[in-house]
Amino acid sequence: MRAPSLQSISELPATCMRLLKRGSLPSGPSAKKPSRWVTREDVAANSPDAYAVLSHPETIGHRAVSGPYIRFRNFVAKKVIEMPGTGVEVIEVASTASAALVGVMAVALMRHCFEMTLQFVKSDTRNGSEPIINKQSAADLLIKMKVRCEAGRTLTWKACSALGRLPEAAEAAHLAKIFCSENAAKSQYGVLLNDVVCLPIFDEGNKWNPASADVFPRTRYEPHHRLPAAIKAAGYDIKDVKAVIMGHLHLDHAGGLEHFLNTDVPIYVHEGEFKHACWGAGTKAEGGSYLPDYLPLDGSLNWQTFNDSQLDLCTGITLHLCPGHTPGLCIMQVNLPQDGTFIWTTDQFHVRENYENNHAQGWLLRDHKSWMDSTNFVRRLQRLYSATLIFGHDFEVGTALIRQKPFYQ
Repeated sequence: MRAPSLQSISELPATCMRLLKRGSLPSGPSAKKPSRWVTREDVAANSPDAYAVLSHPETIGHRAVSGPYIRFRNFVAKKVIEMPGTGVEVIEVASTASAALVGVMAVALMRHCFEMTLQFVKSDTRNGSEPIINKQSAADLLIKMKVRCEAGRTLTWKACSALGRLPEAAEAAHLAKIFCSENAAKSQYGVLLNDVVCLPIFDEGNKWNPASADVFPRTRYEPHHRLPAAIKAAGYDIKDVKAVIMGHLHLDHAGGLEHFLNTDVPIYVHEGEFKHACWGAGTKAEGGSYLPDYLPLDGSLNWQTFNDSQLDLCTGITLHLCPGHTPGLCIMQVNLPQDGTFIWTTDQFHVRENYENNHAQGWLLRDHKSWMDSTNFVRRLQRLYSATLIFGHDFEVGTALIRQKPFYQ
């Protein structure tokens, strides 16, 4: 009997089985390998009592899917595809070639996705001031896409060039199949649309009334400290901002909201904080901590409130409710792939000493019990993620992080 060709194997629907003598049981891994291929037509032509399902293997969590264990008895096979005992070789030849082809198709998909993404970031601004490709985060994502694509192309080339040389070809082909298919499935184009084009800011500047300025004297506040200039210094324009996240709405954190009037930029804030701020500004019961200037209720600001204790805003950014300093204060957790987790505490802790020594904030505190509960929560969160804390008004901590690296990723 002549061995089947690679083309005939790849085009012929067939079933693979082991051939055992009556009463014998397989022993050892090699005995469990399939040794005979028959056509699907032969399987269908046999009566139902020619085979029986023995069991369904549990493969939950496995990347591969296995069918049920079936026993064939008194099975009539008119069309045996290969010589007895050569089933394993036939499978290796067929699966090796198909694995290499999977690598080829996956690389083609990755290259097309990269070219499409490159064209998009070169031509689109997402209503910002310049093309997306000028943003460091977009450039980093493109580099990752290109590196994965070229690595897959190299693996696939090696697999295709080794076809016909078993077992070398099998290892190379299956490596190309797994690496390329998984990376093709993890399309970075959607990540770019969801995250890279979104420039969120957390607590966006201050607005002082005369009474507050007398109570909290500032040593220096110059034009380059203002929100538009600070964003420009980071390499962006205020028009690039696609979302504002408010930790709380005190005047020294929310005064810059005036820059987003009539822009439709979403302002995310906890519902409890928004209600308390409106009450405080309207009744003046909070001693000027909240100002009506940046709390318009006429639709000129795109308020987006939430009442969850935890909100996953987008990939890698999570907000946690931490009441105490104010009723609806939220800290922001940011998980970065290379530099780890950072937590912006806003005024849950003004400075490091509030956190390390459990020093509350005196008359600036609204609920001491809630503040202690929130403090303990932040401690657990910090330990869980080995997070770096950034405090609301700690100049030394902020300056040290800026000096340590030009940017974090």
